[in-house]
Amino acid sequence: MPNVPWDEMVKWVRYLEELGFDSVWIGDHFVNWRHARASIDPWFEAWTLLAALATRTSRIRIGMVTPITWRNPAFLARQALTVDHISNGRLELGLGAGVRGDPSHAMTGIPDWSPRERVARFREYVEIVDQLLSNEVTTYEGHYYTIKKAVMKPRPIQQPRPPIMIGASKPAMLKHAARYADTWQLCQHLRRATRGDPPTQRAHRQILFRYR
Repeated sequence: MPNVPWDEMVKWVRYLEELGFDSVWIGDHFVNWRHARASIDPWFEAWTLLAALATRTSRIRIGMVTPITWRNPAFLARQALTVDHISNGRLELGLGAGVRGDPSHAMTGIPDWSPRERVARFREYVEIVDQLLSNEVTTYEGHYYTIKKAVMKPRPIQQPRPPIMIGASKPAMLKHAARYADTWQLCQHLRRATRGDPPTQRAHRQILFRYR
């Protein structure tokens, strides 16, 4: 997480690279989303930090799961394209519906959508990001988002686009992960909750395989 001073963050990430870790991930929120620490921890903007870390490393892949509430999908795709170039093709692009009740919403005035609206928007969001990163020019007409002849140059280093990871735990989001994601993330508290629960784990796998 981006909750330590910059020099210390660089030391941590370089140490992980030296140890041979495959990737390092940071959190994309306005403040630490653990409410009790929101006014205590230092916190850096995630995409800026990711680009900076790309210049201080050479091998380790870098990524984060970005909640769709923070950014327009076209601008997010442009940020991802930029970091893919800065990192020379080491970006892992994570997308998620976000955390309901995250204090970042109240602090910034960004709407805290209902879970239903988040999931509905997510399908359009990931489709736009996927198309923009995969094509030079994209037009998209959706219920929530519209883009017209959006040009993406230069093309990403990673072809056909940087890999997309989707954070999902419930059936609707798992369907999106199956359709659009290269990899899938189950959030930490649900990993703990379903450990030793074969029926739940089996249900997750069935949804992923059915809609893949």
